Amino acid sequence: MIAANVIMKREEAKQKSKSLTPLHAIAPVTALAFDPNTSTLLAAIGSWLTIYDVITGNLISRFQPFSDYKKIFTLKHFHSTLILGTEQSLRFLHYDPSTQTFTNAFPQITAADWILDAALGDSKLVVGYAHNYVQVFECSHAEWKLVDTRRSEEQCMLYCMALRDGSAACGTVFSEVLVWNFNAPSGKIQQRLKGHKGVIFRVLWISEELLASCSDDRTIRLWSLGENKEAACFFGHNARVWDLAFVQKHNLLVSVGEDGACILWDLEKKELVHKVQGAVNKDLWRVAAKKKKKKKKSTLRCY
Repeated sequence: MIAANVIMKREEAKQKSKSLTPLHAIAPVTALAFDPNTSTLLAAIGSWLTIYDVITGNLISRFQPFSDYKKIFTLKHFHSTLILGTEQSLRFLHYDPSTQTFTNAFPQITAADWILDAALGDSKLVVGYAHNYVQVFECSHAEWKLVDTRRSEEQCMLYCMALRDGSAACGTVFSEVLVWNFNAPSGKIQQRLKGHKGVIFRVLWISEELLASCSDDRTIRLWSLGENKEAACFFGHNARVWDLAFVQKHNLLVSVGEDGACILWDLEKKELVHKVQGAVNKDLWRVAAKKKKKKKKSTLRCY
């Protein structure tokens, strides 16, 4: 595990407090996302949002989007809007590549629970939380207003959640993957998928009928929602598996883990395609994949 370090500078000696001002943080990468419209990669490193040029690998800019300097855990795009999230706050930004600047797309929102996922559509926002419920917000007059709170029938602690078209896929501390429809008033569990032998760190929608998950037990599993059963189990990591990404063009699943390995899995053949070993004795925390234009290869980044 990479220990977090902060480079500090001492203020002017005239100040009696002799306080320290943070300049830059070196910490684990907690979120990754490609900008869908430009050749830039966005990385959340502690409380910093760092922007890189994918072609040159150069650093473009970095800043701290939250005034309380909390770590960023959520980083995803919905059309032209970038969603940034700490454990209990969300910001919504537009990025202008010509000026390399960000502007507010919607007002910031503060939640009362740990945020695991968020989905944005038009002026509506759905936020999923660690106690297995979601809240629906509407933006009106530059302010988010809570419309509804929808709870699953199973009130358990979650390590991860992925929202898709009215459904929430959840990884529990009890090694189960739960799927429930948050548009249904009952919050009834639609699927209870068992097979993992450890905590589930990530769930990923491959399609409407197919889920992927990774776990403390070092496995990656595919789940057929139509058949309500495990479709495949992949084993190739020597330690916990932290994150997953899907390369749709080639039907590949990518996994990264505590062993520093990045592995590509063929979902059609259900086999390991390629394994790349990263830095020795270092975790690979996050992975992101981007579908490129025709006649160009897909781009993959692991950190």
